[in-house]
Amino acid sequence: MVSEEDIHMPTLSVEQTLRFAVSCRAPRANQRHQDQSRQEFIDSFMSVLGKVFGLERVYGTRVGNAQLRGVSGGEKKRVSISEVLASRALVTMWDSATRGLDSSSAVQYVKALRALTNLTKGSTLVTLYQASDSLWDLFDKVLLIDAGKLVYFGPTDDAIDYFENTVGFQRQPRQTATDYLNSCTDPVARKPKEGFEGKVPTSPAEMEKRWKESDDKKRVDHELKEYKAWLGTNPRGKALADATDHEREANKKSAGSNYTISLWRQIALLSRRQTQLILRDRPALAAKYGGAVFQALIAGSAFYNQPYTTQSAFTFGGAAFLSILFMSLQGLAELTNQYQLRPILVRHQGFSFYRMSAFALAQVLIDAVSRVRGYLDLSDG
Repeated sequence: MVSEEDIHMPTLSVEQTLRFAVSCRAPRANQRHQDQSRQEFIDSFMSVLGKVFGLERVYGTRVGNAQLRGVSGGEKKRVSISEVLASRALVTMWDSATRGLDSSSAVQYVKALRALTNLTKGSTLVTLYQASDSLWDLFDKVLLIDAGKLVYFGPTDDAIDYFENTVGFQRQPRQTATDYLNSCTDPVARKPKEGFEGKVPTSPAEMEKRWKESDDKKRVDHELKEYKAWLGTNPRGKALADATDHEREANKKSAGSNYTISLWRQIALLSRRQTQLILRDRPALAAKYGGAVFQALIAGSAFYNQPYTTQSAFTFGGAAFLSILFMSLQGLAELTNQYQLRPILVRHQGFSFYRMSAFALAQVLIDAVSRVRGYLDLSDG
């Protein structure tokens, strides 16, 4: 499930963002090409993402957000699509996918979703605002719901014909397909065709009943029945089931685990990403260590020129305590950043990128190194 907002680590570059996602979902040796290493798979996957979605030229540009300038809105949308593709999910759902985009960008975005669907051979469910006919033509099927009742589900090519000739609603001249379907659920906007007066359904329940009794519904049920039969006998379906069972049993993983890399590899990847976050946010890094040096000079002046005797033992203990206390309190300033990361962590957990325990351990590891370095700065001061 992908929300309508594109939230990423703003200071990371596009390449770092996507490489991390691809690395977290890199398959095991038995699911890669023969003699292909994990790193070769990651490099080839990154090359495909860059060429298919046109991101190679912005790989070195940071993603950015509302406060930090980065890639454009359309490019950020394509970064989100690439991240989902890296998760290798077979079913993806996009909520209000074209929100905030102009018509041209919306078409490019949905074309990218079309490419994602073709590459993964999966299913993509999308909700759109005021989809034009150019967007309509990119979809295979449409789902129409009226007051919680399913009134149509099937190919987009048959939807207009169903509501015009089976249900009996008139389509107005120059009316787009999506506007026409929406008007069919509006008692004020819909109008019966000539010869269908008094025969068209007038409530969502009647619309649902008409759909269940239609030949289109029977055709959809027949296709579903055929697909289930194919899935049970086709070698590809059996191979997929065997691969899933093998993946769950590999490396003594629990039966319900969806992670493809070990806990230690997750910690290593998260530690590297945390290091990149620290190094790429140079103003915050300079303020952090500059503040530590400044406080060291101020605090150190209170303990300056103390004699190296037992009389100064208590004074040296106070200096050490002040250094530790300052670095501990400095960590409170990072609470805001942690809350801002929460939507990203929730999405990554849904993509099965890493365990939350791995994220916590990586944070502790990198913060411990940072705290020790800051403590040494204070001690030197």
